Amino acid sequence: MTPRPPDDISRLVDAARLGDAARVSDMVGKSPALIRGVDHNGWTALQVAAHFGHAEIVGFLLDAGAAIDAPSENTAGQNALHMSIGAGNADMVKLLLGRGADPMARLIREWTPLHQAALHGDVAIAELLLKAGAEVNAEAIDRRMPVDIALMNFDTETEEFLRGHGGRSFKEPWFIGPDDEDDPGWWRERFK
Repeated sequence: MTPRPPDDISRLVDAARLGDAARVSDMVGKSPALIRGVDHNGWTALQVAAHFGHAEIVGFLLDAGAAIDAPSENTAGQNALHMSIGAGNADMVKLLLGRGADPMARLIREWTPLHQAALHGDVAIAELLLKAGAEVNAEAIDRRMPVDIALMNFDTETEEFLRGHGGRSFKEPWFIGPDDEDDPGWWRERFK
């Protein structure tokens, strides 16, 4: 079987991945509809450029009309903000939030960007999200909140940061024993 040659959308996504701003600009200039397309993996050029931290390309694509909160068309369902959080790129997160990205955009399991920052243990990104209006106690489909994700990873730094901003576990307050009210994380020690 002969492999299929890449289509224009795949070429655009590849150029975005590689950081080839001139090629992205040329392709979008010739065919503006490409910015709404997805490659064979379900990713847009904006999502890929955000993941790889190509700020110039992200800015260009947004100026050209790319949908900042559009989810990927695959099982991940991630948008550009989720992609930059997954890459641990606080500068890109700041850029996207500054351009209007929704700090409460939901993934498939109803995880918010703050859930994802907690998963990665990224306090700097969590702080950016909270300043942009993310809800510290947003519940996912399984009722987990960002603090629960930090607890699941035994990440005390992120847990304490989120609790310092009013974060709590979905198991609280009824999960706390009467003698342990001063330490909401007492049960963590039982699962080490």
